Formats: sequence, structure tokens, C-alpha cells
Amino acid sequence: MSWLLKYYKGIYIVLVAVGVLCTYLSLWGTAVATGYFILVLASLVLGSRWLSQAVSRGIVEFYRDCDPEPMLENCDRLLAGAEDGRSGYLLTLRCNRISALLALGRREEARAELDRLADELPREKASTTAVTLRWERAELNLEEERLQGMEGELDAISALAQKVRVPSLFGGVTFPELMDWHVERGRCLLLLRTAGPVLELLPRLKELLEKAPCTLYQVRVMMDIGEYHLARGETDQALSCLRLVAEKAPKLAMGARAANKLSHMGG
Repeated sequence: MSWLLKYYKGIYIVLVAVGVLCTYLSLWGTAVATGYFILVLASLVLGSRWLSQAVSRGIVEFYRDCDPEPMLENCDRLLAGAEDGRSGYLLTLRCNRISALLALGRREEARAELDRLADELPREKASTTAVTLRWERAELNLEEERLQGMEGELDAISALAQKVRVPSLFGGVTFPELMDWHVERGRCLLLLRTAGPVLELLPRLKELLEKAPCTLYQVRVMMDIGEYHLARGETDQALSCLRLVAEKAPKLAMGARAANKLSHMGG
């Protein structure tokens, strides 16, 4: 499988070349060439769909059920034996793997993966994978409170995302809109880390919660709101948020952190 993911572009080019040749021959009335052309076209469509489905296994469980393990297992299985490569499918798998590692709290592994991919994707490249990886590094730095230059980095991510006019994973939400959501959450976390639980933060976090396109993102913002209330000493409101996070996301590092806080608070 890994070799197919790595060399699918070359295979695609060869099949297209064969298809063009068959088209040329079919113009001269060669029935066999026409048949080959139809076969090549069907192979391209079905092969692309099959690869996309293979790469995306586990994504629903991650974003809907807050369970990153199926996606991580799928990424590890498909990447096993694969050398470094820039094919779109391999980069998507590595991006998904980093997302799963971050969700599981395996930060050192996630940072190592990000560092390994840094040379393969220029920071200024405007593609869904490059922008997502750049956000994941920013998110990791926010979690570890490496805040120097973070405001400018968030602005740069938002500007790059505007150049990628494609749909996101979530129906009705474009990729730039999704990244704007992430960047706004990043700005809220930055403000919380630097200025503390200022009053202006809560309405911004609540707006993010309303706009969150999936359960995973709702849980993340709920945890942010819980930490905001904790920082303000508002125990009852914090307990409500932490209970929800612990209930909805027991398989995430965030869910374990919420459960740990609850145990210390007697909640």
C-alpha cells in the first residue's frame, strides 16, 4: 500500500498518457483503443476514490466521537515502510497522524513529525496540508506556552488560508472559514495565557462554541471555557464544563485532564 501512495502521481501520469494515446487511436475507429480508453478512465476514477477512502479511515471517529486511535492506527498502517515523500496522500496521512498524536497528548512525537516535515513543505506554501501543519505547530506551541511571535504567526496562518479556496471536511464550511475558526481560538488562548481571564474572552469563546463544526471542536472550546472559569475562581461554571469534556472525550488527553481536575475539585 505504501508504495502505491508514494508513486500514485507517476502511475496517474502513465495512465493518462495511455488514455490520451487510446483516445487518439479511437479517433481512427479502433474499437480496442476505445475499450482501453474506457478502462483507463474507470481505473483513474475508481482508484482515486479507493485511495481517498483508505486515507480517510478513522476521521469520522476522530471528529465525531473524539476517538483518535482508529485514525492513528490507519495512518501507522498505511505509512509502514513508506519513505519520505511529497505525494498528496502521504502528506495527508502524516498530517492526520500529527493531529491524532496531539489529541492523545503525545507532544514530543508530534513535534518530531512536524520538524521532519518542515523541509518538505515551505512555510509560505498555500495548500490545505501546509496551512494545517503550520496551525498544528502553532497549537502545540500554545499548549506548551511557547508564545513568542505567536500573534504574528496566527495572522500569517489566516492570510495563507485565504488563498486556499477549497471545501473543508465539514459540509457548508470552506477551508478558509475553518482556519479562521482555529486562528480565533488560538487568539483566545493567547489572550488567556498572557492577559488572564479578561471579561472580553467569554463571549468570544461562546461564539466559537456556537460555530464549532464537530464534536471534537466543541469539546476543545468547552475545555477552554472551563479553564477560563477556573482562572476566575468560578468553580460551579468550571465544574459544568469539565464534566462535559470528561464525558464526551474520555479517549483524549484533554478528557483525561478534565477528569483529573474534577477529581481534585471533588466534582
